[in-house]
Amino acid sequence: MQKKNKEALFAYTYILPGFILLLTFYLIPILMDVVFSFTKYNVIQSPKFIGMKNFQRLISDKFILAGIKNTLIYSVITVPIQTIISLTIAALLASKFKSSKFGEFTRSALFIPVIASAVLISTLWLNLLASNGPINYLIKLLGGEPINWLGDKVLSLVSVSMTAIWKNIGYFLVIFYAGILNIPG
Repeated sequence: MQKKNKEALFAYTYILPGFILLLTFYLIPILMDVVFSFTKYNVIQSPKFIGMKNFQRLISDKFILAGIKNTLIYSVITVPIQTIISLTIAALLASKFKSSKFGEFTRSALFIPVIASAVLISTLWLNLLASNGPINYLIKLLGGEPINWLGDKVLSLVSVSMTAIWKNIGYFLVIFYAGILNIPG
């Protein structure tokens, strides 16, 4: 029994630093958020309990409701499209180009946006979708009118979704490709 107690002590000694970090940076802030959500607090004055008023304000705020609506629309656009495209490309690469140089190059090329910084991706798409950017230039060449991709209420959400899809396809492609290769024959 003495040996089990020593092993338990060693185990707790290894777990303790991680538990302290978890407690300090996750659990305590979450509990503080819950407590402060029922108060009026501005760092300078001490918190004053106001009950459910913050939640009533939250529900009636038109900007919060618009944000929730836009988040839902973004998710409905982005998640299925990036999943379908990634799965389709992964299945194609696994069936047709599994061991070819083309398949390796395609997987690598599609993964580059995943490892690129968000600032780089944002700048790239900001320039591509600008009013005098390459995409509108092609539209003009084909006889169309330039599109205000980032200024229009609906198109800006579509543009952001399109950018996210482009950035995430490589990530999901790698996961789906590995999964497809591990399916037994």
